[in-house]
Amino acid sequence: MTTTISRPSGVHTIPRELVHRIAIAEVFVTSIAARSEAEFVTTAQLPRSHAYFGDHTGGLEFRYDPMMVMEAARQSGMAVVHNYFGIPFDRAFLLRTFNGTASSGPVWEIDAQPAELELVTRVTRLYKTDEALTGLSVEVDVTRRGVPMLSVDSKFSWIERKQWDLLRRNVRKAAGLSEEFTEALPLGTRATPAEVGRQLASNVVISSPRTVGDATIATLVSDTNHATMFDHPVDHVPGSLQIEACRQLGVSALNSRTGCGTAALDRVQSNFTGFLELDRPSEITATVVTVDDGHATISATIDQFGRTAAHFELGFTLPFGTRNDR
Repeated sequence: MTTTISRPSGVHTIPRELVHRIAIAEVFVTSIAARSEAEFVTTAQLPRSHAYFGDHTGGLEFRYDPMMVMEAARQSGMAVVHNYFGIPFDRAFLLRTFNGTASSGPVWEIDAQPAELELVTRVTRLYKTDEALTGLSVEVDVTRRGVPMLSVDSKFSWIERKQWDLLRRNVRKAAGLSEEFTEALPLGTRATPAEVGRQLASNVVISSPRTVGDATIATLVSDTNHATMFDHPVDHVPGSLQIEACRQLGVSALNSRTGCGTAALDRVQSNFTGFLELDRPSEITATVVTVDDGHATISATIDQFGRTAAHFELGFTLPFGTRNDR
């Protein structure tokens, strides 16, 4: 176990390299400490305003975004891996699953002070290759002022950079692409912000949705100049962008079906099974599974090269009075 980095909550953020961020403004974790070899406590502060996470409509602009809290939980896990398990910063990480379930109530409301969070991270499983630690499963419970806010669980692994480079070359070669990624596809035409529950066009990550039978379909828009989604250069579509694309498509599908306006994300289940390349189009397909008693469930996949690279199930709280029109 390496030296603990412990700082008073709300005074400093932890070093940005611990959470895989370049912009200091995108670091939310403010302290980290160990309770045991398998349980760790971090604190985080959420800004009251954020150009990406705070950009919503229908009253959701006055509430914290669950994806922002999931990002704080992701940062907590990364900090634990580097600070307490001694994993070098040059390792390449692969996200396998990333799930979150939000509590309900006023705990999500933005008030006169930035939200101060406590995150308890528990390591539930170690993964080893030839006796070397190569992955973790973690659970994170997030509270605000002692009130439960979000529970997160994820599984991720890491490999040496030379292994990563070989893996990426082989994957791209098998897809008929150049061995190294050089430039993303042109952005293409985005959906209008109103279609997906956003105010700013720069935060729209899908094309205008179309309906085919029971499915709603759109093309992924990957803006590699986006300051939050692409805080640092990557050679594939990040998992967080994939989740956001499915959320936006789900919001559009639910609005078309129920006229509900902006539905509020409250649950994420994700399973990443392959890379999505930035220089080839990716298609997102969402289906409304249930609409019942003020809640809806969306099932979604993202496909590229004729194969599915990720599966998602998203839950949404619907505005009061929403009716299922189908």
